[in-house]
Amino acid sequence: MALIICEECGKEFSDKAAACPNCGCPTKQQKTESKLVVYGLTQQCLGGAVSLYIDDNFVGKVNPFEQFETEIVKDCILTTKCGLSKKTINIKAGAFTRIKMNWNRFSGSVIPTIADGFNTIQGI
Repeated sequence: MALIICEECGKEFSDKAAACPNCGCPTKQQKTESKLVVYGLTQQCLGGAVSLYIDDNFVGKVNPFEQFETEIVKDCILTTKCGLSKKTINIKAGAFTRIKMNWNRFSGSVIPTIADGFNTIQGI
């Protein structure tokens, strides 16, 4: 067992602990990776690349059958645009969020869906 110094309060504690016993700050091993992964369209459709905006700032595009990854530092709003289709979805910091792009063949729009295990939440 080794002692490490807390990033928050400066006190020493065991490296085996999940958090500092003095202030509760989680150890680096316990901190959650904060990442957003967006998977491009996997269906045959007229839509192509989907433009991605975080808090109204352009961050990139995701092409069909590809993926886009970025770090998330704070809670934000992801906006996806493909043709005339524009959808938004809330993204939480401190989580590994996966977004799957789906094409609705009836409306012709691209819909972002959070893929979290077996649960899916569609964007609005």
